[in-house]
Amino acid sequence: MNEIKQFPVPWLEKYQKPWLNQLANNQMPHALMLSGDRGIGKRLLAEWMVKSFLSDQKQNLTYPLSHNISPDFHWLAPEDGKMTISVEQVRHLINELVKTSYLANGKAAIIEPANAMTLNAKNSLLKTLEEPTEETLIIVVVDSMQNMPVTIRSRCQQLNIKSPASNEALSWLNEIDSSKAWTKLADYYTKTPLLAIENVANLEKTTIFKMQLADVIFKKESPIKVAALWAKNDTQFVLDWFSHFISQLIYTVSNREFSSGIDQQYPYLNKLSARNLFCFLDGINKVRHQAYGSYNAQMILEALLVDWSQSLTACITGSTDYNSLPSNIFKP
Repeated sequence: MNEIKQFPVPWLEKYQKPWLNQLANNQMPHALMLSGDRGIGKRLLAEWMVKSFLSDQKQNLTYPLSHNISPDFHWLAPEDGKMTISVEQVRHLINELVKTSYLANGKAAIIEPANAMTLNAKNSLLKTLEEPTEETLIIVVVDSMQNMPVTIRSRCQQLNIKSPASNEALSWLNEIDSSKAWTKLADYYTKTPLLAIENVANLEKTTIFKMQLADVIFKKESPIKVAALWAKNDTQFVLDWFSHFISQLIYTVSNREFSSGIDQQYPYLNKLSARNLFCFLDGINKVRHQAYGSYNAQMILEALLVDWSQSLTACITGSTDYNSLPSNIFKP
């Protein structure tokens, strides 16, 4: 069997020394919350931290993840085919963490993404955070602080992970695979390199998305039909792209007098205003920051694309309230 090549992750190196110092000085927290954008390596860093905690030997921080750490380690994520972390999963984890360590170095767990925990799962975890077991480390990986209870945040040491600079990320991506045209990626993906690797096969679809948006606003295509097509893709990828595309339009509209050729590139811009685009962007981002799997993807996309087909006039009248989308959009 060929061994998988491992790659160092340079922008995470600055977090290593402080963590090693904490371990050396017996100042390790019982719970640590890693936050930051998706695709910047929070899970890589969490895995390295656990390895360093459970082993006296020097550990390397590399991509991709190994998951093969120790019998005293547990990785908690949504089960196959599911989008949430259940209370039963958390209770099972807690039962494992209170058992005697196999290697006498302690017990550890990574929970990711913590946003995916159900309310009962979060409450169950909170009890453990309030009365932590000795020699136990729990790392909570958070892609968005939305819906993360203050009670859990306050019981974890906070560490916000910063995105790499674009040039650093591009250099790293070329080292991973020089055959890909990474320089053609949108700026968002060059700052979230692991997300770029994950979605590189989907990026070509964005050209089609742009054409479909033009067709919807010019009444050449039904927003319901386009929403159904978009819903067949990874929802998080679609919403991430949609958010950053609208952000680009806002910038373009705001700098219209200094831009050339934009009417050919975006022939529908005269139908839109920066104010309405900001309103629309807010709606997209409210959904993006919901726990993944907590909403009906197709209904969300339908609601957004129907507004788009009406040139965002709902934003003019104030009749669109993305804080109170139809209740059946969000799953119990």
